[in-house]
Amino acid sequence: MNLFSNERGSVAPLAVGLALISLATVIAVSMASTLFVFQKRLTNLAESAALAAASGESAQAFVSEIQPTGFVGLQVEETLATDEKTVQVRVCATWQSPIQILKVFKTTQICSHASARQELLI
Repeated sequence: MNLFSNERGSVAPLAVGLALISLATVIAVSMASTLFVFQKRLTNLAESAALAAASGESAQAFVSEIQPTGFVGLQVEETLATDEKTVQVRVCATWQSPIQILKVFKTTQICSHASARQELLI
């Protein structure tokens, strides 16, 4: 009889492989979803600060007044475009990975941009 003629085998290697693939998928999806939500929150903050800056208030003063939570290393930059009517705001903060396995994705600086036009008063 041949040693390999029996079709019986172990399912354990398949289960271990499936568990590793499932774990990697859960980690990737959780990191991507938290990064997406963080970036959307940062964009909302940038848009709000740009609208406040277009109405005459400083973007930095607006952000310090509302005191947003969940942002580490928050930086706000406000510039006036060359047309002298458009206010551009750039907001940056540090995103922290919820699952810190790889040092590459531990923290990353994320920036969002927003613009708003000032209303001309005659």
